[in-house]
Amino acid sequence: MVISPTAILGDSRLAARLMEFADQGGELLLGVRSGFNSSTKVVVDTPLPGLFHDLVGATVKSWHSLPPGVGYNLASEIPGLSGQATVWAEALEPGASAQPLVAYRSGPFVGMAALSEHKIGWGSVYYCGIYPDPTQALGLIRFLAGRAEIPSIPVLPESILAIRRGSFLVLLNFSDDPHAVEYQGRTISVNGRDVQIVRSDFPS
Repeated sequence: MVISPTAILGDSRLAARLMEFADQGGELLLGVRSGFNSSTKVVVDTPLPGLFHDLVGATVKSWHSLPPGVGYNLASEIPGLSGQATVWAEALEPGASAQPLVAYRSGPFVGMAALSEHKIGWGSVYYCGIYPDPTQALGLIRFLAGRAEIPSIPVLPESILAIRRGSFLVLLNFSDDPHAVEYQGRTISVNGRDVQIVRSDFPS
């Protein structure tokens, strides 16, 4: 699984590599404004997402920022990825080989897609036309992890960083307070400014 929140610089070589990744079974997520500029930072003169258009399989028909306190309601079957689009919104028009997963229920983009999926070979490319809030982002990542057959995505406190190294999970606590992490049916306590290394049940 690869997440690229804003791949603003489009490049044909990168697009080809990402296409190959998806074709071989990868799950790829691109975020807002992807492909907006060429590799030389020139705004593209082709429909967005520019050089990633064939990869995404959808066209960004319109876009704009949203002022504070303004949001567009979303219709979604993905758990956690509901509520409103805030900060930024892009209206997507999926092509014949792509499909909408989330749509706008209100605002000027009503009925248009906010998240699309383009199946390529054994994998898929997703384009997210909103800036998700933390709850929406977690729902989206869990959805993608399920598609990628990643067993679990634990919810971590903001001060905890988790890193996998082979068959071990390294938990680092950057706060002064102890925190507990639920992982594979276990509760792991990490003291303030400390580290815990635990063996994972996942294969290396």
